[in-house]
Amino acid sequence: PVGLEYRESNYFANLDAFVRTNMSGLMEGQTACKVDTGESCSENELQVIRLYSGLGLPELKLEMAKLNRELQQVLKSTVMQEINEKYQILRLLAKRLKRKSGKGNAPGQEL
Repeated sequence: PVGLEYRESNYFANLDAFVRTNMSGLMEGQTACKVDTGESCSENELQVIRLYSGLGLPELKLEMAKLNRELQQVLKSTVMQEINEKYQILRLLAKRLKRKSGKGNAPGQEL
């Protein structure tokens, strides 16, 4: 087995904390890709970054809305995974643009 063995109670909060601390903390559908550096990015993620990094925030939000509509449809899991991966990268690119422009999200508000 890879990683540490979980030896705490079965209580969800303990298990959740263990996973976040010892297993990269990523939930299904999230990415470890760093859009600023390309670190921990798959080739597909790097391709999405190259393709969309020149867009402004309004264009990224439009593309994200389009992808979100596609995710609402019943799709094969592989197609859904590809769309979700692309959406996550676009979300990170949009966050980077917001940070650079000094326009952060209100507390509790996410893209």
